[in-house]
Amino acid sequence: MINDIIEKLETEQDLRNYMYEHLNLSMDELSQIKKKMYKIRTRRDLDLDTPQTYREKLQWMMLHYRNPKMTILADKFKVREYIKNTVGEKYLVNLTGVYDKFDDIDFSKLPDRFVLKVNWGSGQNLIVHNKNELNIEDARNKFNKWMMPTSNHYYFGLEWCYKNIEPKIICEEYLDSVSKSALDYKFLCFNGKPLYCWVSDKYKDIQERSFYDMDWNMQNIELVEPHKIKAPAPLKKPEKFEEMKELANILCKDWPHIRVDFYKLDNGDIKFGELTFFTSCGYSRWAPETIDYDMGKYIDIDTLRQGEFYV
Repeated sequence: MINDIIEKLETEQDLRNYMYEHLNLSMDELSQIKKKMYKIRTRRDLDLDTPQTYREKLQWMMLHYRNPKMTILADKFKVREYIKNTVGEKYLVNLTGVYDKFDDIDFSKLPDRFVLKVNWGSGQNLIVHNKNELNIEDARNKFNKWMMPTSNHYYFGLEWCYKNIEPKIICEEYLDSVSKSALDYKFLCFNGKPLYCWVSDKYKDIQERSFYDMDWNMQNIELVEPHKIKAPAPLKKPEKFEEMKELANILCKDWPHIRVDFYKLDNGDIKFGELTFFTSCGYSRWAPETIDYDMGKYIDIDTLRQGEFYV
């Protein structure tokens, strides 16, 4: 009966609403929802029994790989302590405050420029360039919505790591070079080793991306998304690439797959960005398509099925 109801749901929002209303779904029900979400986003059927591609294996891991440490590392507040204890506090952007709700924020005590973020999602942030120009009521409406239980990023694609995060608002230092010019260095890591560095210049109207191996050889890889293109030529190897690579080595240890993000400031300092388990929720298309299969080979589902975190 329930499976018939899910089958009739036509949009992602319908599926999310159903999840909000039914919090104790079985694995069969979650799998059915996941398949429908994947079909809507990619227009392809999802094979959860014998997944082959990188995208398919990420979908499988969202359902079946549940290491409780993922909840800490996906939490934009709690991950700070992990980074401090693992590689050092100097790689963290300074924290100005942490709040349970928007109305706890005393703006009179904040600097003129700062960044507000919600700890349990993606893109739920506000960059404040001038506090005196901030519309407090608009900001309150945004954050009150982002802090609602239904805004937990889990419901947007069944990324389990977000589901049990306690919502917080964090305030971080505004870094001028990050807001205007810093490149993102995203290390795609498999089985405890970084294999690719994905570099993104997100401050251009058309975002340019390029992929490199660990010897800084540009790869024929493209992540196909609107308003984003493959960089036309290789970038110069950053001065602190080896340091970032070593940090990624440390932070990806023991994980079957994780993405480790950094950015480099104008003064050369490296700052930690985030740890991500499911890039683009596993929906983005890779080109050439063989890359999707090649990266999929690095994730051994059979081994994960035998591990302690399989559900």
